[in-house]
Amino acid sequence: MGVRFACHVCQKQLNIKRDLAGRRGVCPHCQSRFRIPLEDAEQSTPVDVVRIVQREPASRAEP
Repeated sequence: MGVRFACHVCQKQLNIKRDLAGRRGVCPHCQSRFRIPLEDAEQSTPVDVVRIVQREPASRAEP
């Protein structure tokens, strides 16, 4: 079962594997970044693939 929700930018319905809930992803339709919600209103089978965004280390200012 997956987490079903709408992209906050393009409003396309996304259905993401539940084990990715809470992680950051990129909409496959509009490329906007978002956090995958922990729960959804419906239970359904995941259909869309989302690229997971890897966190980059924060840059440090040189003194």
